[in-house]
Amino acid sequence: MQIRTFIFLAWLATTPAFAAEAKHSRCKTEPVATIPANKAICFAGKTFKLHYDTAKRAVFLSAKGQNLRIETIKKGYEPELVDMVEYIRFLPLELQPYESRGVLLLNTATRSTGGNGGGQCGAGYELYLIAVNVAKWPYKVIGRFNIGSCLDSTFLFDMENGPDDYSSFSIQEGKLIIKFLAYQGKRGAPSAILSDDFRSLELVPAQESGP
Repeated sequence: MQIRTFIFLAWLATTPAFAAEAKHSRCKTEPVATIPANKAICFAGKTFKLHYDTAKRAVFLSAKGQNLRIETIKKGYEPELVDMVEYIRFLPLELQPYESRGVLLLNTATRSTGGNGGGQCGAGYELYLIAVNVAKWPYKVIGRFNIGSCLDSTFLFDMENGPDDYSSFSIQEGKLIIKFLAYQGKRGAPSAILSDDFRSLELVPAQESGP
């Protein structure tokens, strides 16, 4: 019985679906408990960490000693000036539908305008969805989208519960859907879907966007 069980499990591990799940389900080094949950993720068999360096005004993605600078923020546009540092975060694993393609999703944030904070958006923020190809080194940012903007009148549908609130995001048919309160001035709770090539957000007709 033990021999038959071993053979069966070995066969399962060679099947594409099971092998892919086994490859992506666990990390050799689990995220450190002291790192906030939205700053570390086990993805595609690796532990990735997200770090905002205030001195360099830069966001870094790292795994196994390899570091990618996601972006450098202009002086005066730092997210800490508008309390948005905590929105530099990974989307949780259940909102990562492209793991099999090696594409990792995360958010970054900046202040809307520089200067002394005056004007309509002086205390406003810009929130971005970033798609990073981590299938192999060097990692590469392949998509960057403004999903929250004082300047463009774009607001996620719900951010009331702070940086741990991901209720504006969902997965439908293996794709990321984002629900907005307003998108580039368009109201009526529009939704957008991330394109297959990660180059654009495509508005979804209301009847197709789901609840």
